[in-house]
Amino acid sequence: MLERASHRLKLGAIVKIAAVILIFGYVIFHIIYGDRGVISLLQNSKKYQTTLSEVELVKMERQKLQSKVGLLKTDSIDLDMLEEQAKKNLSLTKENEIILNNTR
Repeated sequence: MLERASHRLKLGAIVKIAAVILIFGYVIFHIIYGDRGVISLLQNSKKYQTTLSEVELVKMERQKLQSKVGLLKTDSIDLDMLEEQAKKNLSLTKENEIILNNTR
């Protein structure tokens, strides 16, 4: 009888240890591979860096466009810029100009 009781205690302890190990393994697995785990963090960090560099490129392009728009405003119009845009967008030229098309 005493033997059965100690056998049950050993079996109960083994079950508890196994449950703790399984729970611990589950938690560790999700810390590494979960939606907010280490691997996801590394992937998101790479995406973040890529997005930052894209944002910088867009900012530079925006600055270029803003400077062009500033030159085309009516209160401070640059005649050279206006002529360049007219030639480019409207295919307008002066009478004495020759156009060389350099498309390959």
